[in-house]
Amino acid sequence: MNELAIRSPTNVTINYQLAPMMERSIAFVLDFVIVMVVTQLVSFALGRFLLWIIGDDHFLSVFLYGFLPVLLFMCYFALGEYWFEGQTIGKRIFKLRTIRVDGAPPTFETYGLRSAMLLLDFLMSLGTIGLLAAASSPLNQRIGDRISQTVVIRNNSRSLYQLNDILNIKTVDDHKVVYPNADRLDIKQALLIKEVMVKWETRRAIALKGVITSTAERVAKTLDIEVPPQRQLEFLRQVLRDYIVLTR
Repeated sequence: MNELAIRSPTNVTINYQLAPMMERSIAFVLDFVIVMVVTQLVSFALGRFLLWIIGDDHFLSVFLYGFLPVLLFMCYFALGEYWFEGQTIGKRIFKLRTIRVDGAPPTFETYGLRSAMLLLDFLMSLGTIGLLAAASSPLNQRIGDRISQTVVIRNNSRSLYQLNDILNIKTVDDHKVVYPNADRLDIKQALLIKEVMVKWETRRAIALKGVITSTAERVAKTLDIEVPPQRQLEFLRQVLRDYIVLTR
């Protein structure tokens, strides 16, 4: 299976498995069915209300059965992926996720642009353009993916476990040690810190904030620091840098 390797800001290489086209297609069909059901319910309820308010009108019909379905279609994908960390209901079921190819956190603009291009990729071409574009791309990117610099992956990742690949530090001379007691850590503790950083960079989930806090507190206790700094992730990153330098 094809993979996408992304070098994180802490120089950790994370390998993502690209989502197979079959799974992406089925997930999309499932999302499409959900949108159509919701659209029918909303159009019926809103249509009844507006018909009662303003009466029968040609432009009302165009809005309810032309503009509104397209609007709901794009909003479903844009807002769904934005609120649920790159996942719609279909993607969540098949354990897929949309990420940026450069590893940066996707913004609402990223998901919005990607969703807007569904008009070309699928709605206007019945899926032909999107499928051909994805099939001809080494990263399985449809046109919306290419423009928004995104890719769909399986919701798992694996990273290299060598500590010397975590941070690019050449010698003691080019690094200022902030925590001289960092060499009190053992290899298991250092790898734990690295894994916490990798998971945060892979999935910036709210639940991980508690893991970061507890890890920072345990590390601070090991280093005889009464209260860990407020910027806990930066604290862990600095401790790991110092560990690498001090134990070479």
